[in-house]
Amino acid sequence: MLYDVKESTNYAACRAASRAAGAASRAAGAAVVSGLFESRTDSNESRACNIEAIRTAWGPEQFDLRKVAVFTLPRNHQVLRHVYIDGSHKVTAPRQLQSVVEQLMRLHMDGYVHGDVRLPNMLFTEDACEPFGYLIDFDFCRKVDADTPMYLPSYNTQGIPERHRDAMANMPMRIEHDVHSMIWICNHVYSSITGVHDLASLLEALKSLSH
Repeated sequence: MLYDVKESTNYAACRAASRAAGAASRAAGAAVVSGLFESRTDSNESRACNIEAIRTAWGPEQFDLRKVAVFTLPRNHQVLRHVYIDGSHKVTAPRQLQSVVEQLMRLHMDGYVHGDVRLPNMLFTEDACEPFGYLIDFDFCRKVDADTPMYLPSYNTQGIPERHRDAMANMPMRIEHDVHSMIWICNHVYSSITGVHDLASLLEALKSLSH
């Protein structure tokens, strides 16, 4: 399935405009952090895969294709870019983390591997009524089917302790690698957050999908 996504070659101008909009929001008193996501995609097929994966993870309530545009970079690389989202990479409530775990579960249930589960690829909003988390940056996301996807030659493991030991460049991508990273983050980064123990059953369900 191919998606009719807005296209533009003026990537730098749009990025600057987005940052200017964020600055204006901050000046108006809004707590805005750089919260846009970008996913690199170099073909119509990978673009469609990225979009469908994001739709699957976020769900129809959060994902709106009208807010996504594709930009062409030098050497014909393409980037999918969502409109600016207010948020940060710092979690302040268990519900934010729960949102991300649930999104990862939906990805896995639909046969996707995210491939890059780590804190910089999670975005947390701080709405007082309904704090929320987003799994972002779907560059490496691939569908697991008859042909097992492989990590790219440029896949980085240096200085990223949450990576599974078998998640390496030119090696097969596995759902259990995502699960390992998510559990590591919960145990090492968020263990001090009040109520995070309530995620235990959810993490067990996540692990069951990797077997």
